[in-house]
Amino acid sequence: MIEIDKKKTDEDDSEVLSVGRALGLVYQIGFTIIFSLLFFMFVGKKIDEWLGTSMLFTLIGIIFGVVGGGYVVYKEISKIQ
Repeated sequence: MIEIDKKKTDEDDSEVLSVGRALGLVYQIGFTIIFSLLFFMFVGKKIDEWLGTSMLFTLIGIIFGVVGGGYVVYKEISKIQ
């Protein structure tokens, strides 16, 4: 009877670990996209200030941030499968 309870606990622990891994992946994806977007947007804004252009490089930075973040997320998800 003790062994049955122990097996049930091991199964519960593995479910908790898989939920924890999934949440960790979700947080990693979110931070990757946000950091990439903010970094490239900041760099684009600084280039705009340096060259005196009006939001041209900021928009380019936003596009690079979204594409770059999406690429990293794609690579991370493809590792899982």
